[in-house]
Amino acid sequence: GFWPEPSGLPVWPLEDPAPRASHQRPRPAMSSALRRAVGGRVAVVTGSSEGIGARLAFRLASAGARVALVARSMDKLEAVKAQIEEAGGEAHCFSGNLACEHDVDTALGEVLATFGHIDILVSNAGRSIRRSVKYQG
Repeated sequence: GFWPEPSGLPVWPLEDPAPRASHQRPRPAMSSALRRAVGGRVAVVTGSSEGIGARLAFRLASAGARVALVARSMDKLEAVKAQIEEAGGEAHCFSGNLACEHDVDTALGEVLATFGHIDILVSNAGRSIRRSVKYQG
Protein backbone atom coordinates (compact mmCIF):
# COMPACT_ATOMS: atom_id res chain seq x y z
CA GLY A 1 0.00 0.00 0.00
CA PHE A 2 0.90 3.62 0.00
CA TRP A 3 -0.15 6.81 1.69
CA PRO A 4 -0.43 10.32 0.21
CA GLU A 5 2.23 12.85 1.04
CA PRO A 6 1.36 16.58 1.31
CA SER A 7 2.19 16.91 -2.40
CA GLY A 8 -0.49 14.34 -3.18
CA LEU A 9 2.01 11.85 -4.64
CA PRO A 10 1.92 8.34 -3.20
CA VAL A 11 4.87 7.10 -1.22
CA TRP A 12 5.50 3.37 -1.44
CA PRO A 13 7.03 1.62 1.55
CA LEU A 14 10.61 0.54 0.94
CA GLU A 15 11.70 -3.08 0.89
CA ASP A 16 14.22 -4.27 3.42
CA PRO A 17 16.24 -6.69 1.27
CA ALA A 18 19.66 -8.12 1.98
CA PRO A 19 22.12 -5.38 2.95
CA ARG A 20 23.15 -3.19 0.04
CA ALA A 21 26.43 -1.48 -0.61
CA SER A 22 26.45 2.03 0.84
CA HIS A 23 26.38 3.61 -2.65
CA GLN A 24 23.19 1.77 -3.71
CA ARG A 25 19.78 3.26 -3.04
CA PRO A 26 17.02 1.07 -1.63
CA ARG A 27 14.27 0.21 -4.13
CA PRO A 28 10.60 0.76 -3.27
CA ALA A 29 8.42 -2.33 -2.89
CA MET A 30 6.60 -3.15 -6.14
CA SER A 31 5.07 -6.11 -7.89
CA SER A 32 7.58 -8.39 -9.54
CA ALA A 33 5.51 -8.46 -12.77
CA LEU A 34 5.79 -4.68 -13.15
CA ARG A 35 9.50 -4.81 -12.32
CA ARG A 36 10.05 -7.41 -15.03
CA ALA A 37 8.07 -5.33 -17.51
CA VAL A 38 9.70 -1.93 -16.93
CA GLY A 39 12.85 -2.45 -14.85
CA GLY A 40 15.84 -0.75 -16.45
CA ARG A 41 13.77 0.56 -19.35
CA VAL A 42 13.48 4.22 -20.35
CA ALA A 43 9.93 5.49 -19.84
CA VAL A 44 8.85 8.92 -21.05
CA VAL A 45 5.74 10.22 -19.29
CA THR A 46 4.23 13.41 -20.71
CA GLY A 47 2.02 15.50 -18.46
CA SER A 48 3.97 14.18 -15.48
CA SER A 49 4.06 17.36 -13.41
CA GLU A 50 0.89 16.46 -11.49
CA GLY A 51 -2.11 14.17 -11.30
CA ILE A 52 -2.20 10.83 -13.07
CA GLY A 53 1.05 11.52 -14.96
CA ALA A 54 3.00 12.24 -11.76
CA ARG A 55 1.59 9.18 -10.02
CA LEU A 56 2.30 6.94 -12.99
CA ALA A 57 5.86 8.27 -13.29
CA PHE A 58 6.39 7.56 -9.59
CA ARG A 59 5.05 4.03 -9.97
CA LEU A 60 7.21 3.31 -13.03
CA ALA A 61 10.30 4.62 -11.24
CA SER A 62 9.40 2.57 -8.18
CA ALA A 63 9.44 -0.51 -10.42
CA GLY A 64 12.93 0.33 -11.68
CA ALA A 65 12.20 2.29 -14.86
CA ARG A 66 14.44 5.21 -15.77
CA VAL A 67 11.83 7.96 -16.09
CA ALA A 68 11.82 11.05 -18.29
CA LEU A 69 9.34 13.57 -16.87
CA VAL A 70 7.94 15.89 -19.54
CA ALA A 71 5.57 18.84 -18.96
CA ARG A 72 5.43 22.63 -19.18
CA SER A 73 6.24 23.49 -15.56
CA MET A 74 9.86 22.77 -14.63
CA ASP A 75 9.16 23.68 -10.98
CA LYS A 76 6.45 21.02 -10.72
CA LEU A 77 8.59 18.49 -12.59
CA GLU A 78 11.47 19.08 -10.16
CA ALA A 79 9.11 18.40 -7.22
CA VAL A 80 8.00 15.10 -8.78
CA LYS A 81 11.63 14.21 -9.52
CA ALA A 82 12.61 14.90 -5.91
CA GLN A 83 9.90 12.55 -4.62
CA ILE A 84 10.95 9.82 -7.04
CA GLU A 85 14.61 10.16 -6.08
CA GLU A 86 13.77 10.26 -2.38
CA ALA A 87 12.09 6.87 -2.82
CA GLY A 88 15.16 5.50 -4.62
CA GLY A 89 14.04 5.92 -8.24
CA GLU A 90 15.61 7.66 -11.21
CA ALA A 91 13.98 10.61 -12.98
CA HIS A 92 15.06 13.40 -15.32
CA CYS A 93 13.08 16.56 -16.17
CA PHE A 94 12.37 17.96 -19.63
CA SER A 95 10.24 21.07 -20.01
CA GLY A 96 8.11 21.87 -23.02
CA ASN A 97 4.64 22.69 -24.26
CA LEU A 98 3.72 19.61 -26.28
CA ALA A 99 1.11 21.58 -28.20
CA CYS A 100 4.06 23.35 -29.87
CA GLU A 101 5.94 21.32 -32.50
CA HIS A 102 9.22 23.11 -31.75
CA ASP A 103 8.97 22.23 -28.05
CA VAL A 104 8.21 18.61 -28.95
CA ASP A 105 11.32 18.42 -31.14
CA THR A 106 13.44 20.06 -28.45
CA ALA A 107 12.18 17.81 -25.63
CA LEU A 108 12.60 14.68 -27.77
CA GLY A 109 16.15 15.69 -28.67
CA GLU A 110 17.00 16.25 -25.00
CA VAL A 111 15.47 12.91 -23.95
CA LEU A 112 17.40 11.07 -26.67
CA ALA A 113 20.61 12.91 -25.77
CA THR A 114 20.17 11.83 -22.14
CA PHE A 115 19.04 8.21 -22.62
CA GLY A 116 19.91 7.33 -26.22
CA HIS A 117 16.55 5.67 -26.82
CA ILE A 118 12.97 5.37 -25.53
CA ASP A 119 11.40 2.05 -24.55
CA ILE A 120 8.04 3.24 -23.21
CA LEU A 121 6.03 6.34 -24.10
CA VAL A 122 3.03 7.39 -22.03
CA SER A 123 1.20 10.20 -23.83
CA ASN A 124 -0.62 11.77 -20.91
CA ALA A 125 -0.29 15.52 -21.61
CA GLY A 126 -3.52 17.32 -22.26
CA ARG A 127 -6.17 19.59 -20.99
CA SER A 128 -8.35 18.90 -17.99
CA ILE A 129 -11.62 17.17 -18.77
CA ARG A 130 -13.20 19.08 -15.90
CA ARG A 131 -13.43 22.31 -17.87
CA SER A 132 -16.50 23.34 -19.77
CA VAL A 133 -16.27 22.74 -23.53
CA LYS A 134 -16.78 26.48 -23.85
CA TYR A 135 -13.23 26.99 -22.43
CA GLN A 136 -11.41 24.30 -24.41
CA GLY A 137 -10.15 26.78 -27.07
